[in-house]
Amino acid sequence: MSSVEALLREHAPQVLAALVRRHGGFETCEAAVREALLAAATQ
Repeated sequence: MSSVEALLREHAPQVLAALVRRHGGFETCEAAVREALLAAATQ
């Protein structure tokens, strides 16, 4: 596992929790985090 991948895995739950607190809608927030992680991993 690369250091970037480890960093993304470490912070993804925190980001998801913050989005859900701010915007509600767990499914929508989860999809947004997933898309962001995919974009970050491919760059």
